[in-house]
Amino acid sequence: MKKTSVILILILLSLKVYSQDKKIILLDEKYKEIGFDEFNKKAQTDFFYVAIISTDTAVFKKLRFKEIYGKLNSRDKYQLDSLLQKKRNIDTTKVWVIHYKDSLPDVKKMRKKSGIIIIDSTGKEKSKILSWDQYKRNKIGKKGYGRLRKYVTSYKDFKKGFNREKKYLRNQKKIELLHFYNINKGYPLDDDEFNWMKDTNQILRKIFTIGVQMYKTIVLHPDGNFYVITHNDSLDKQKKAISLHSFKKSKKIWLKEYDKF
Repeated sequence: MKKTSVILILILLSLKVYSQDKKIILLDEKYKEIGFDEFNKKAQTDFFYVAIISTDTAVFKKLRFKEIYGKLNSRDKYQLDSLLQKKRNIDTTKVWVIHYKDSLPDVKKMRKKSGIIIIDSTGKEKSKILSWDQYKRNKIGKKGYGRLRKYVTSYKDFKKGFNREKKYLRNQKKIELLHFYNINKGYPLDDDEFNWMKDTNQILRKIFTIGVQMYKTIVLHPDGNFYVITHNDSLDKQKKAISLHSFKKSKKIWLKEYDKF
């Protein structure tokens, strides 16, 4: 716990130095401005990750949920049913496992290998592509600003991840595995094995957004109950969310833990 606190303090200090005394504003998951102690307490939990947005006058650090359990209102559920059942002929009695990419990549610009790149508070790259072990050993990664990182994926690994999940879920008769995107920057849809579909009128994005970022994996039950998570490599969590019984049990535990804040 103390180590995590030190890291957060270093990040804040480094941002302050880099930004030439820009005001640093800490926001909770509901966009409410909060103090450092409350922010630090929440940031140390498994509920949130920290998003950093820099403007000309301030640096915003925002808590975002890693995952959420919830239920759609009738209007949003009707919109999705209209989009997927009427226009796509997708069975509304099944559980939908939806993978969402805000931007399908330009495959010609993708990295040749996958890994982690250390960045500074502006997003500038400070290292070559590192494996996870290399990242943990790298001295830059031990500095405050160097703790910021981004993940890059090769085209081969991009396809491998979705194929692994497709194989994992293919024998599930009660689900529909769906892939949606908002913008295509150069992905070859003509040679597409995942049936990527355009998010018409950004309906999915508007319903399941977390500010400027979209949840990448959505498990939606016919009754409107849903589970969303910020990444799409958590197969075990997806499997639990597909079973309505497991979903309700996990949701109850999640809400109980969240209520402690």
